Amino acid sequence: MTLIRNKNLIEQTFLAWLSQFSDSTHPCDMEQFYVFAKTVCENHTHKWKNTGYLKKRILQKMPHFDPDILADTLDLFAKLLAFYKTYSLPAWESIPSKDYRKVKIGYYIERWAENGEIKEKYLPINDVL
Repeated sequence: MTLIRNKNLIEQTFLAWLSQFSDSTHPCDMEQFYVFAKTVCENHTHKWKNTGYLKKRILQKMPHFDPDILADTLDLFAKLLAFYKTYSLPAWESIPSKDYRKVKIGYYIERWAENGEIKEKYLPINDVL
């Protein structure tokens, strides 16, 4: 078995994306762009999260990058960064009792959506343990 340690992940994924059909909007060609964008999100770098920096780097490598596609790509990149920052609703959450109605000790609140409404009921914790 051979191990590979990838260093400079962002630079690698950036170059991999640009080496493909980077100014194509075909879904298969966009996959490398998504890999690049996700790598930027996961590696907490301020430099690469700046769309001005990304534009500069793209044009350094590909001076003839289609201007309309470049604008759309930068817009999509900013949207992907914003999407990555959002959170999903957790299956379980804890809130201080003072912030919610009094719930009897040994009970929890189960919440769900039904017929366009959010509903909830109190259930004994023993039901889930």
